[in-house]
Amino acid sequence: MYRTVYSAGELTFEISTHDRLLDELMVECLGDLRSSVEPRLKISLSLDEPDGVLVEVVGQSSERHRTDEFLPALVSLLNRQALDADSKRLHLHAAALTRAEHGVVFAAAGGTGKSTLAAALGQRRWTYISDEMVTIGSGAEICGFPKPITLRSDGAARLGDLSGRAIRFPDAPGRRSFLPASRIPTNFSASARASMLVFLRKAESSDLDCTWSPLTSASATVMAIGNVFDFERFGEEALRTIGNLCLNTFCVDLQLADLKSTTETIEELVDGLPKRGVIVHCSDGPSAERVKSIVLNDEVVLHNTQNNRVVSLPPESSKEWLRNAEDMRNRSSALFDELRRIEILTDA
Repeated sequence: MYRTVYSAGELTFEISTHDRLLDELMVECLGDLRSSVEPRLKISLSLDEPDGVLVEVVGQSSERHRTDEFLPALVSLLNRQALDADSKRLHLHAAALTRAEHGVVFAAAGGTGKSTLAAALGQRRWTYISDEMVTIGSGAEICGFPKPITLRSDGAARLGDLSGRAIRFPDAPGRRSFLPASRIPTNFSASARASMLVFLRKAESSDLDCTWSPLTSASATVMAIGNVFDFERFGEEALRTIGNLCLNTFCVDLQLADLKSTTETIEELVDGLPKRGVIVHCSDGPSAERVKSIVLNDEVVLHNTQNNRVVSLPPESSKEWLRNAEDMRNRSSALFDELRRIEILTDA
């Protein structure tokens, strides 16, 4: 008996089979989800000749699938089980990836092209979170698990050589294949903070350009609710959670075009977002002052740890600080002088 344990968000599960082919296929397809945690769910697989696979969720149900539909059915089953295992949080039908410090959520109906876009962005070194189901946490926190990317035949064809790395059931081509993130290859992450929410729609004809338009938080909330898996479970709380997400992200409506222009347009949008994060610099002056700077929407707040003073830099000085971030010798003296001149906002 072959047994392997996997983890999908809050769900841990074991897949067992007597068939070596099935075990190798599962490890190949779900390898990014492998885990050493004690499984909460057990799934048994067995070949059902001549052209089927029997899938048994131990203690729950048993279903037979044709070999060409087995992998899509199994991945769908895992999505449902993962959703039920994480019943306290809201889930959005969307893909999610990160570029630099920005998490980007792509919401759309099935068949629009979320997964194909996720694979294309992964090729461009974006970090993968999910291609189908995104958990929405407090604020703009998003979470997911690196399930294999589901590719329809038309989407796979647009990915060129990458489509050859996707996994199918042997000798059963089917209409869908599955691409583990590690085969792109790209990194994957379990969570991020969302900076942008993109609603994807197909162009009415293939010769149209990739275009976008900004959305108000209210309009984006209405659109996003239509993509929530478990809206009925949460009701009013779902509306608050989605509203908070839309309020804290840049929301756009984007018309898809060819993958090259679409990915380039999205990257231009993301690169134009305000940067956020913490930057730490040290002076090399005689007093060995240590200054920490926090960049908030391109505005700099300085903390002089020698005297515990905290001040904000005016716009032009903030630009200078960011522009000369690597040139510490040239900027330290002038900026420390300015630090002494600026009105002190707080004393720690």
